[in-house]
Amino acid sequence: LSNMEQTQKRKQEIETRLAEEKKRSEMIKENLEKADQLTNSMVTILNHFDERLHKLEDTILPVHRKTKDLQRLQDNIEKTLTSLDHVIGYHHVANDVEPVLRQGPSRQVDKYLHSMERLVKAVAFFSENNPDSPELNTVNTLFSNGKDGLEKEFQAQLSRHTKPMPPLKVEELIKMENKEDESFIHLPEKTVSDLSQMSEWLSGPGNSQSFVKAYSDIRSNNLIKTLNGMSDHIKGNSNTGRKISNAISTPKKPGNRRASNFRKPSTLLRKESLQNFGSMGGSDPWSELIIIHWLLKCGKWFNQSLHVSCLYLFQNTNDELQPPYPGLGKSSHAPIAEEELIELEVDPFVAMVSACAKLIVVEQDMMQSVIPEKYRRKVFDNIITEPLETVEQTGTKIVEYSKQCIARHDHPSIVNVFPAIKHLKTTLPAYQDALKGVSEKNRLRIPRLIAELDSVGVKVLEDFSDCVKSDPEKESNMPKDGTVHELTSNTMLFLQQLAENVEIVGGMLASKFESQQSIQIIRSCLAKYIGQVLGALKLNLENKSRVYVDLFLAAVFLLNNYHFIITALNRHNLLALAQIATPEIERFYKEFIEEQRQAYMQCWTKFDSYLNNDNKGVPIQVQPGGKLKDKDKQVVKDKFKSFNNDFEDLVKTHQQWAMPSSDIKKEIRNSVKSRIRSAYSELHEKYRMVQFTKNIDKYLKYTPESVVENIDKLFDQYA
Repeated sequence: LSNMEQTQKRKQEIETRLAEEKKRSEMIKENLEKADQLTNSMVTILNHFDERLHKLEDTILPVHRKTKDLQRLQDNIEKTLTSLDHVIGYHHVANDVEPVLRQGPSRQVDKYLHSMERLVKAVAFFSENNPDSPELNTVNTLFSNGKDGLEKEFQAQLSRHTKPMPPLKVEELIKMENKEDESFIHLPEKTVSDLSQMSEWLSGPGNSQSFVKAYSDIRSNNLIKTLNGMSDHIKGNSNTGRKISNAISTPKKPGNRRASNFRKPSTLLRKESLQNFGSMGGSDPWSELIIIHWLLKCGKWFNQSLHVSCLYLFQNTNDELQPPYPGLGKSSHAPIAEEELIELEVDPFVAMVSACAKLIVVEQDMMQSVIPEKYRRKVFDNIITEPLETVEQTGTKIVEYSKQCIARHDHPSIVNVFPAIKHLKTTLPAYQDALKGVSEKNRLRIPRLIAELDSVGVKVLEDFSDCVKSDPEKESNMPKDGTVHELTSNTMLFLQQLAENVEIVGGMLASKFESQQSIQIIRSCLAKYIGQVLGALKLNLENKSRVYVDLFLAAVFLLNNYHFIITALNRHNLLALAQIATPEIERFYKEFIEEQRQAYMQCWTKFDSYLNNDNKGVPIQVQPGGKLKDKDKQVVKDKFKSFNNDFEDLVKTHQQWAMPSSDIKKEIRNSVKSRIRSAYSELHEKYRMVQFTKNIDKYLKYTPESVVENIDKLFDQYA
């Protein structure tokens, strides 16, 4: 029953839903019929509208075409009118710009350049459209005149505002590290702007390069004037720049000796410099006097500066000074004529080199503000050519002076060139930075000058070494008292000057072998040269010593010279330099000195036979009562007689010999005393109360005390 009810209920629901669906289908059918009606109505309307559009198009299209044609005609008329105005404008250009051109570009550069631009366009127009028209000739003439006026104005403005930089400002520039300081570009800002505009136009539309030459010439000449002004300023401050004169001589080759190569001592030889010379000889005043002696031989007179220096040395010594030469202070040469003096202006040259290096940087900076980029390299190269030539020519004078040093064998004068060489090498990096991109000729001027100075400097040094080797062994050139030879003092003084300029001299010598120069190589080259010169000096001194007849005087001569050399080596860094090449050099010279000291002491060995108490090896016996045998009496008399004669002769002779070193003099005197004093005292005491002669004072001429006193007279001619 329940299933039936459910079935019946389900059936009713289905029938109800079916009825609803039928109603909905009928409604949809009705709506579709209405839509078809509406569609048909819309199609009818659209067809009607299309017909009306076709009618409108047929009516409007001819009107549109006529309107477009009218618009085109209007545009053509406007373009024609514009072209006519443009052409008429070109015909008016000449009249418009002529007053401006007549006034010139001064104070109206912008307006003038605008007028020139109009002329450029007018020339192009008439050249293209009417080449035979008189208007073309007119604008061409105006253009040419205007360009000439612009070029003249460029040159006039540049000339008017270009003035040599004052020397004091150049000195300020040299001291400054910031090379780009705009305060040294000494043109007004408005002028720089005008010049820049004019150069841009001339290099572009003006198609002119005359301004390039004008700028190069004006700035180059101004740079030369600045350099010369700086040089004159330095000369004025020092009266004559740096006068070169030789206060010492150096060894001369025998085939080319002049009467004198000495020069008057310059005012540069002040007290402190002469103190420096004196220190070459050691701690005792005699060595200083040797230097002064040769200085004084330079002429009949010496200036006040040298005189003060001599007094300073005399007054600052504790010993009682006496000249080691009888003729000290008297000239042995004729005075040199004034016109033969050589002047070398080193300080002005050094200032010129520094100034040029800075000024070309200033010129480069200013040029970049004025000259178009495509011309800058050419302009800069032209600007610096003559100034660099001026520096090079001034430097060439120093090269020629150095060559004359070789011809005259005037070696010390090369020292005066050292500051120039040192400054050139110091400034070279600045030049290399500033001259990048210039011509090879200009870029190599400074390196070439340095190379020439190095080369001639090496030749001077080689000539000096050759002169030391070949200095002649003439008796007239030898000191009569065996003191330090002029060759030795001059050689050591010259080596001292070289040692004070290690980098310069070593760099010269190293330039022959090494492209890369380290300080070790430089010092090594100078050390080898010093060793070479000292070797040549020793050999020459040994040859000179053979001139002496007295071998003991020859020993004194060599001893004095060797001691002078080793003393000089211990000063002014010379020994440390020499030891780089010859580590044992100090020991060698000490051995040389000791060898000559022993050689000298040989002259006193004969006294041993005089002072021994024997007769042909048999001791002499004093008999009771103070009596001697007759044959022993004669032996004793001969001993005392020989001692007296030889001792007197030796003391008298050796008293005239020189021994500048007080230490060695004292050492030798003590050695002689230790050899003679005790033996003589013993012999004197033994025979003082013995009757070996009636005239005992004749044979006992010396007491032990007087023997010591006489030994103390050795090497002291004024004792």
